[in-house]
Amino acid sequence: MTLVRFTTLRHLSRAKLRSGLTVFGLALGVTLYVAIRLCNESVDASFRDSITGVSGAATLEVLGGEAGFDEMTLETVAATPGVLAAAPVIQRAVALDDGSSLVVLGVDPFSEAPFRANALDAADASGSFLLDPAAIAVTRRFAEARGLRPGDSLLVIDHDRPVALTVAAIVVDDRLARAWGGAVALMDIASAQWTFDRLGRLDRLDVLTALDEIDAVRARLAGALPAPLLVQRPERRLAHTEQVVRAFQVNLTALSGIALFVGLFLIYNTMTYALLRRRAEIGLLRALGVTRARLFGVLTAESLAFGAAGGLLGVPLGWLLARAAVGGVSLTVAALYGGAPVRDVALTPSLAVEGFALGSLVAVAAALVPIVEALRTVPREVLHPGWVERRRRVRAGRLAMAGLGWWALAWALAHAGPIHGIPLFGYGAALCLVLGGAFVTPLAGTWLGRVVDPLALRLGWVEARLAGGTLSATPGRTAVAAGALMTALAMMVSVIVMVGSFRRTVERWIEATITADLYLTPESRPAVGPSAHFADDAVVAAIASLPGVAAVDPYRQIPIEADGQPLLVSSRDARIVRDHSGIQFEHGDPNAILDRLAKGDGVVISEVLARRLGVRAGESLRLPTPDGPASFPILAVFYDYATDGGRVLMDRSVFVRYWRDRGVTAAAVYVGEEADPERVRAAIDAALAPSYRVAITSNRALKREVLEVFDQTFAITRALEWVAMAVAALGVANTVLAIVLERRREVGVLRALGATRAQVGGIVVCEAGLIGVLGSALGVAVGFAVSLVLIRVVNLQSFGWTIGFSWGVTEVIGAALLAFAAAVAAGWFPARHAAGLPFVEVLTDE
Repeated sequence: MTLVRFTTLRHLSRAKLRSGLTVFGLALGVTLYVAIRLCNESVDASFRDSITGVSGAATLEVLGGEAGFDEMTLETVAATPGVLAAAPVIQRAVALDDGSSLVVLGVDPFSEAPFRANALDAADASGSFLLDPAAIAVTRRFAEARGLRPGDSLLVIDHDRPVALTVAAIVVDDRLARAWGGAVALMDIASAQWTFDRLGRLDRLDVLTALDEIDAVRARLAGALPAPLLVQRPERRLAHTEQVVRAFQVNLTALSGIALFVGLFLIYNTMTYALLRRRAEIGLLRALGVTRARLFGVLTAESLAFGAAGGLLGVPLGWLLARAAVGGVSLTVAALYGGAPVRDVALTPSLAVEGFALGSLVAVAAALVPIVEALRTVPREVLHPGWVERRRRVRAGRLAMAGLGWWALAWALAHAGPIHGIPLFGYGAALCLVLGGAFVTPLAGTWLGRVVDPLALRLGWVEARLAGGTLSATPGRTAVAAGALMTALAMMVSVIVMVGSFRRTVERWIEATITADLYLTPESRPAVGPSAHFADDAVVAAIASLPGVAAVDPYRQIPIEADGQPLLVSSRDARIVRDHSGIQFEHGDPNAILDRLAKGDGVVISEVLARRLGVRAGESLRLPTPDGPASFPILAVFYDYATDGGRVLMDRSVFVRYWRDRGVTAAAVYVGEEADPERVRAAIDAALAPSYRVAITSNRALKREVLEVFDQTFAITRALEWVAMAVAALGVANTVLAIVLERRREVGVLRALGATRAQVGGIVVCEAGLIGVLGSALGVAVGFAVSLVLIRVVNLQSFGWTIGFSWGVTEVIGAALLAFAAAVAAGWFPARHAAGLPFVEVLTDE
């Protein structure tokens, strides 16, 4: 304890400001990591609650896709050995008047007891639940949120038509209350089949088995049921959901680690200069017989204290940030993948310990190098003030060679494939590029100082010349701060270039594919999502007969699963696409491909699906259809940025023949050359109003909506980069303040020789500015290299999209100027401190 009090506590009491900056910078890194983890866990938990809530106690479920299946299947399932109970389910998502959604479960009260007994208690007590075909039972959470009571009416929109329902009862069930944020209603299955046009059809069968017979019963059901039906555990749907959003969540977690990585530089910087200031103390203690092992333990405990303090501060801040940010994350996930309302974030003890441990680990790892370096020296060498910096100058060239080695490793990692769909080697390549830049920084600082010296001499700028001399003579002092700034800027530049390149690629894709004048969708689509559709193509015929309409392209989309891979099957009128629109293909003549597509010669698939299934043009793709598996020749591969799950596109005639589905998800309307789109829009609205509830979107509005979703997706990413830049600015302030404290005697001599306070402050600000120039220059260079990895490795392996590279010069220059300004601003306080030093007392103390 005497040693701790002498070496650590005394030092910390004298360096309160630098210690505080270090703790706060590390706490910001922990805050981001914990916040993103909490947001991701909240999203996952919401999906889990929604799936388990509507499945009840079922151990297996039978699914038939969007078209459903014959209700007579229930008899086959119930008669299968090992099935203890089976219950039919109709599940329908409908839209509410405020733009939200409600999930209606049509259930059989006589079969539901083993699955959702508690939920049906209130419904059974209501005499109208079975007698009124419009009766529903809603959760208490939903009723309280909307002020509903038994007997109240509720108007919903089912795809393209309004439906009036009556609240018959309020149910109390924890599972249902958590599912879809409590927006769940129960309905008698016969009423649901009538109301939602599912007579004779079911959406799902819930099956109850003994826990030790689940797999055996599943095998028996799979053999007894026709091929299109899928028998699986309810949690299988959760696995699919997690698979879809995993890449997005991994990318967010990786980006949240940037601030922690920058915080590592902060700890390294703080410990390095703490040891430089105490080199005489360390030499004296070693000379008095204190062992290296004991000193190592004391100094490691000091770094651990920084990490523990950062963790203790960062964990609760991360929880607060997650509560504020979870809404944005959930909106992004819902826009990209669909999803349930996200529940409140909950900080679990395990995650709190993880955040605390991570902050401590980063602090200890960052401090190991300066601690070991300080303890390796013999006492008499440590007592010489200039020895450490002289050795750092000698090593600058060696560090630069090590940096080249990191860059070579980055090149090798960039050519490795993903692991379980996650581009771990791609992230490793990005990290190696940043590490290489950090190792090159000392030598680059030496060169920069030598370049500044003659320029400042020619301009007569004494402060800049002194600052440049310090930079070239003692690069070890400034390399860490410049490295932290370089890291933050490199990641910011890489994200700017990647997002800009992606956005411009999407813009070109939009211009090539979204060419219709008007787009019609069911009014429920914003709330329900892609599953909303018109029941048949009568709406298309009604539109096509109106004056001014040149063509109508009916678009249909349904989700299926092929070879364990969830994907979308889409259909369009290929002739209309050929004549009025277009599709971007990897290879081949688009018109020739669309001609073959219109003839029904095969299908075209998105590049995402081609990569995931390992297929290409000229091969065949086997898909499950209502009549059993069928093989489709692959005519070409096309670019598609609307989904990262993969898409199969076929002519509508082929889709109707195999799926017997004449529904329309959306209708693209092409207006004649002499017609006014607004008049045509009004005519469509008037013609469809009596029978359909539709939303009509113009070409321009749809393009704007797509880009708004895109920008919303990357808003969180940009916020993470801003926090990393803030941590880097703290690093610059920390470093410059350390330099001022190290050079107290030099500052005193300058003041004694007649230098004004403004000149002393100017020297310090120039040093901060040169750190900003060094960090900005390296950050831009490394950032461009990292952006190539993000575009051509991480993005391609995570999502399968091909993105054209775009420099984004204006945005990059703005980010570099921002980094430089942050460095100069960070030098303001140390400059004031240096200018205010009482030089007489300083020289007397020395």
